Amino acid sequence: MSFLTEMTIETEILEEGRGDWVSFAFINQCVGVYEGFEQGEPARSRRSVEVAAHLVASGRLVAGDLTTSGFLRWEGAGGELALRVRRTADEVIREHGYIPLGEVCWFAAPELLDRLDA
Repeated sequence: MSFLTEMTIETEILEEGRGDWVSFAFINQCVGVYEGFEQGEPARSRRSVEVAAHLVASGRLVAGDLTTSGFLRWEGAGGELALRVRRTADEVIREHGYIPLGEVCWFAAPELLDRLDA
């Protein structure tokens, strides 16, 4: 079995998030690779939002903002944060038809943040 067949959208995003910040552009790319680019925009961005919100709600990704001071976690619990991701992303998608790089928020796996905080 090849490495690629063992990967899923979620595992690829989480692997990226363990070593670097994850943008919606990265999640959108993963959705395209695993589920097909033919779905186009804004459908692919909406699917990316659902994937991200699910990972945030389950605590496997942390949502926040990248600033000159570093990564600032969004305050709140999983479900509340997932709703914030959905609402903010929906506004951006309505305005642009997709999520431009750096818009809405960034993500990290808790393991990355633990290493950086240590």
